[in-house]
Amino acid sequence: MIMKFSVVLKFLFQSIICQVFFASMIISLGSYGNTTVLYIDDQNLIAGPDLKENSHIGVKKLVYKKTPHGELILHIFNPKSAKKISDAPALVLFHGGGFKSGDPGQFYPQAKYLSQFGIVVISVQYRIKNTHGTERAHSVMDGKSALTWISDNAELLGIDRDKISVGGGSAGGFMAAVAPISMKTIANSDRDGNQVYESEPSIESIKPAAAVLYNPGLWKSESIFSELDKNYPPTLILVGT
Repeated sequence: MIMKFSVVLKFLFQSIICQVFFASMIISLGSYGNTTVLYIDDQNLIAGPDLKENSHIGVKKLVYKKTPHGELILHIFNPKSAKKISDAPALVLFHGGGFKSGDPGQFYPQAKYLSQFGIVVISVQYRIKNTHGTERAHSVMDGKSALTWISDNAELLGIDRDKISVGGGSAGGFMAAVAPISMKTIANSDRDGNQVYESEPSIESIKPAAAVLYNPGLWKSESIFSELDKNYPPTLILVGT
């Protein structure tokens, strides 16, 4: 078990280093309407719906879910050097924002960095309150939908479905943390979510190979994590500034 996940965990731990690495590279952070642009010394990466195909080497956009509030997109960073990807490890990232704001661009620097090590990194768009008028339950369901779609389409994406890891910051850290937990358990702890869970198609939980959580928003969620067992994936939690 340890050997099976060692390569994935090695790359996940390197994400700590990339926080400092990219801090020195980012020149400025500006907002233009609903679009956030990260200016980096060797490429401009455009976040949100304005991301263009091939705006960065290896970046692609794929629709993974259609909802009453609109389509949801996966932003995919493929390893630059790979002419054809096959059986690569994958890291699926969920941005923060309190389930109210944010976009996949939050983790573009980390995605770009980690893709250099042969990882397919996927930054997920999910429903948020300020854009879609939705609740936390919608976001959680979208996160699970994204993992299910990625697992079901592993061959298309060139990844090994047994090496799909998750990560996220703040609210996204919560989404990554509950990835292997059943919807029933989550719904029972979410007083506002039961109606949402019942109104949308049920989603099976996908157990990731590992997880890395940046300042995860796990407060007021004790009941969700009260019955974790040895089958819960190995998890690295990073807290602080």
